[in-house]
Amino acid sequence: MDEINLFDAVPLTPMQRTAADFRAALEGTKLGYDTSMIKTELVTPQSSKPYERTYIETVGEKGEMQTQILFRDCKKGYVRCPPVVAKELERVGLQLESVPSSDWKRLPYAALDFTVYPGAAQEIFEAVLRRNGYGCCSRYLECSDAKQCTHPDIMFAVQCAYRKNLMAGRIFYGKNANMK
Repeated sequence: MDEINLFDAVPLTPMQRTAADFRAALEGTKLGYDTSMIKTELVTPQSSKPYERTYIETVGEKGEMQTQILFRDCKKGYVRCPPVVAKELERVGLQLESVPSSDWKRLPYAALDFTVYPGAAQEIFEAVLRRNGYGCCSRYLECSDAKQCTHPDIMFAVQCAYRKNLMAGRIFYGKNANMK
């Protein structure tokens, strides 16, 4: 077994710490999310200064890799978020500032604490995955009768728009239909 010298360990950047906290909050749900698809990288554009970003890497309909950004490092201790992420953070009560000339928002790294807002990580993760999702799968009647999603693969299930309706009590099909 190799020995690890803790004094040689490189400290996490704020973005890496945010990503680690985000993963830990998702793993804490015990729902079986695949957190290996959450990645952090240093981006070095030719026209601006390097920055770090955390993103979810998914596979598109045609088998191509797709990147969906969760967070982007920005100056002076702030983290930027795309609209889909900002919406969920604001819903849990966090105050975000608008980023000039952009629809993105930002907040201080210190405010983005997924140990305080663990449900936000789940909402963000599912909202981002639903962006490339689908309306419902072939289990829609079974799910309607159970009043909840019955698909065994959580990574497939979170992309279902009907699942979100079921979670809100809106049932469109079967014996429990309450929406017209």
